Amino acid sequence: MPVISVQGQNDLMRISPIYTVLAVGVALIFSSCQTSGSASSDNGSSAETSELSSRSMALVSLNWSQDERDYSLEVEVLHPISHHNLQVFPLRSSASITERTYVTLEKALAEGMAIMKETSNVNELMLNNKSDEYIYVQSGDIVKGGKQDRTMQHDLVVAPGDKKVPVASFCVESGRWTNRGNEDAGHFSAAPAALSAKELKLATKKEKDQSRVWSYVSSNQDKLSKNVSEFYDTTITVNNAVSYSSYQLALENEDLDSLRKVYLKDLEAARNGADICGFAYAINGQFYGLDLYNNKMLFDDLTNKMLESFVTEAIAVRDSFKYELANVSDVQKILTLHMNKELAESSERVKLNKVTEFETID
Repeated sequence: MPVISVQGQNDLMRISPIYTVLAVGVALIFSSCQTSGSASSDNGSSAETSELSSRSMALVSLNWSQDERDYSLEVEVLHPISHHNLQVFPLRSSASITERTYVTLEKALAEGMAIMKETSNVNELMLNNKSDEYIYVQSGDIVKGGKQDRTMQHDLVVAPGDKKVPVASFCVESGRWTNRGNEDAGHFSAAPAALSAKELKLATKKEKDQSRVWSYVSSNQDKLSKNVSEFYDTTITVNNAVSYSSYQLALENEDLDSLRKVYLKDLEAARNGADICGFAYAINGQFYGLDLYNNKMLFDDLTNKMLESFVTEAIAVRDSFKYELANVSDVQKILTLHMNKELAESSERVKLNKVTEFETID
């Protein structure tokens, strides 16, 4: 199979393009990333996203840690593993950064290595790293608890021992502004899931509109309820009565989880194989997104959450109409368009701080 080369400088990198069809065509969005403890804007938040050409747009997240280095990343797109309307394309990479390990936010919260604190600001939380590990916060991660469940807006690496690190967020639960049951309203207890809808990802990345996020949460809950009901031929509502608007509690619905497991059983093979460091996925024959890492250990730790997110998204738009399946060449075109050396060299490079860069492709 053809191999696509990517070149640049960094220690940790995530490439994550997400496509959407807009009135003006396909648009390109860039996501900013940070490492805590480095130079940044005065308020600690990431810089504004650059607005680019209206003809093509993808969501690309690049994460740098403090020790920059040259790298050369070769990516091979493998044949998809499928179930019903979901195709997952394993991505094999010839290069993997191993000098530093990272702990996912999910593990850090579960094992008491970090505390995510409520600030009473819907769009910003605060993270304390109590460990001697680097904690990786991925955009789309959902934290459960506080005064309202939140999702993370940007990718972020939090250095060992860093305290009071601001984390940009959006609320994925409306109405509640107090503790839920026995939960502590002052902090978040878990990060078990991630955003599982393209429109939600774009609302947090491009539109940056809280009201739209709430609207898309509601519509996604409705879609999941409808398709889970159709699969089991009975009326099912994924919303949880404890907090009807909570996206996280809807994702925990038992019937939804049972259907998710039907998909995941057939997709198990996607995680197997040497040097698999990412996934691309298509739903109903259309390319939906891609996540590629140059750190194999981190990818392995994130695999379950990623596959569950893909499956949930596929269930929400599950359809019986006939469509042409996506293929390897479709994914190769996406990678080639945005990641090959020639485009990178001809693009405008915008330096945000010592550890964060955008590449804008004209």
